Amino acid sequence: MTDRPSFRLRIFNLVEPVTSMYPDLIPYWRSLGWQVEVVISRAQYRSGRPKHWATSCSRVHWTPNFGLQPRRPFDKLIIMLAYVIYAGFLSLFGPRVDHNLFLTQPPLFFVWGVLLQRLRRQPYTIVLMDLYPDVAIQAGLLAKEGLITGLSFRVSRYGLLHADHVIAIGRCMQERLLASGVDASRIEVIPNWADEKLIMPFPHTENDFRKQMGWQDKFVVMYSGNIGLTHHFSDILQVARRLQDVSDLLFVFVGDGRRRLEVERFVARHQLSNLQMLPIQPHSQLAQSLGAGDLHFVCLGRGFSGLVVPSKIYGVLAAGRPVLFQGEWRSEIARLIEEEDIGQVVAPGDKVGLERAIMSYFADFSLVRRQGENSRRLVEVRYSKEAAIAAYTTLLTPIEILTGINPLPPDTKLLNET
Repeated sequence: MTDRPSFRLRIFNLVEPVTSMYPDLIPYWRSLGWQVEVVISRAQYRSGRPKHWATSCSRVHWTPNFGLQPRRPFDKLIIMLAYVIYAGFLSLFGPRVDHNLFLTQPPLFFVWGVLLQRLRRQPYTIVLMDLYPDVAIQAGLLAKEGLITGLSFRVSRYGLLHADHVIAIGRCMQERLLASGVDASRIEVIPNWADEKLIMPFPHTENDFRKQMGWQDKFVVMYSGNIGLTHHFSDILQVARRLQDVSDLLFVFVGDGRRRLEVERFVARHQLSNLQMLPIQPHSQLAQSLGAGDLHFVCLGRGFSGLVVPSKIYGVLAAGRPVLFQGEWRSEIARLIEEEDIGQVVAPGDKVGLERAIMSYFADFSLVRRQGENSRRLVEVRYSKEAAIAAYTTLLTPIEILTGINPLPPDTKLLNET
């Protein structure tokens, strides 16, 4: 610890974020002398994730989950209600903090920050991993019109307009916020990131995971991450079916989610021998599992641009692999691909274009190598762990603590300086 002025931060999030936010940011903030509390449910979306970040916290407030897991809608509702009651009571009547940091889950809970801002004089920041209620509407979970929908929009807008800072994880999300009336001075674009020292490019000859899977002589098109409602799989599955007779071409899905069963049923119905499904891999295996792919497929359904920015891309970039993205051109990932030459973009519904893109990589490994090198370079320059720490720390640190103190890792550039 240091003798710097103490800064008390409380983080609200229903479950641990899928990004490396907690394990990367919290230990560093604690090294500055910050008092960091996390209010989080014992429920997990993905089991088996390491929670070593918890030992770095001043305190972790575990809210009850009653043995339930947030996979079934009713169970998730109970978990959310328990969280809101516990977190609301704690923040309103518990020890004071200097700043409240709200993540997306539970949806719209960040509006509670307005009450804490007014009654307890505590500023608050919102980190938007997803934009609600827009995501729920686009996914078909919430009607486009109606009393609940209208109320949700008003609550969301009220919380966003009064936040001291709103962190968007992509330019497409920033544009959505501006269109909704959020003042530009309150919006900060801080993308998600990957720990480039943990996830390194693994040559196939040194990749034990790839050897264990028997993929030495295969060209692997990999999808790794959440197989969720915001994604678009029908085209890639049809392309895999059409390319069954291409020897040494393998499609691999690694992960879990609400649409995994849909993919499994398609594979079984069409007896696809060229599509393999694997469970979520241990965190310690991430570098090798990502590196086992030659080309990584990332997708986002039509209409979700600006509502979601798939964080899986940053691990792919750290692994030094090209990205084949199927989604709208205005999305953050499509822009990155176009600007940095790290892959190709195909519009949703364009099966012919998707097949053509896959075969262009299959036929030209120099393209895979060149764009993979560009991917790795981009992570090191713009989407590193250090850059994220710098951006978050600078935004949240009060001026009285920043004055005369550099709270950032040495030799770290801010995102807007790169």
